[in-house]
Amino acid sequence: MNVLQIKDNLVCEISKCNNVMGIAQTGDINAKLVPGQSDIDLFVLCEAIPDWKEREQVLENG
Repeated sequence: MNVLQIKDNLVCEISKCNNVMGIAQTGDINAKLVPGQSDIDLFVLCEAIPDWKEREQVLENG
């Protein structure tokens, strides 16, 4: 699985949280990712911060 597939899986899992209103990514979506020199910035907008159990579940499934 490549980095973009991992990111897409994570975004999918985050979007399942009840309090999530939106997810945004900054930067060039088509940029070549270079290990140790590139990153993907995601912003998650929520009505309220999900509790620890819900966040832990996202990390396990994403």
